[in-house]
Amino acid sequence: MKARLTEADFQAAADRLGVPVAAVKAVCKVEAPNGGFDPEGRPRILFEGHVFHRNTGGKFDQVEPTLSFRRWTAAHYAKGANIDVRNAREHERLTKAAALSRAAALMSASWGAFQILGENYATAGFATLKDFINAMFEGEGAQLLAFVEFVMHDRGGKGWKALKHAVATGDWTPFAEFYNGKEQAKHQYDKRLKAAFDS
Repeated sequence: MKARLTEADFQAAADRLGVPVAAVKAVCKVEAPNGGFDPEGRPRILFEGHVFHRNTGGKFDQVEPTLSFRRWTAAHYAKGANIDVRNAREHERLTKAAALSRAAALMSASWGAFQILGENYATAGFATLKDFINAMFEGEGAQLLAFVEFVMHDRGGKGWKALKHAVATGDWTPFAEFYNGKEQAKHQYDKRLKAAFDS
């Protein structure tokens, strides 16, 4: 069983970011409410076919249309009776994509308790993609550290500013757009983050 995040872990991350612990916990709760790992010790992942398309120039769109496609859709996410079954099947999708292009596949999945895309490994504080993937398998503590670095450094600290704005004003939309994209409203990420922070 992988080590779970402790109160001390959350506090250290919050101190580094200069926000209340509740803000860090809110992101964790919304992104991976069941933790960073499944019972088999696999990191929680979601393989994103539109990102794989981008990272491979679309060259696998015709041969593997459920793994590589131009626009985001939830249609090809793994199905299953529960989140653990679905996670196992997402790993199967990742393995299949990795057989086509390993680096592109690893960069096209979101990882762990904070669902950071592999392609963001550098702004998450890692010198190489391999270092990032190893950290995602290491434990939730490493996943949390990656989240802190990502928020502080990706896109010039845009997420860090947005997180502080959310705490100060109650407006989580800029942070949700930073973290989940401009389409975040379809899934009400901003409202869910606010609710998790306020609870």
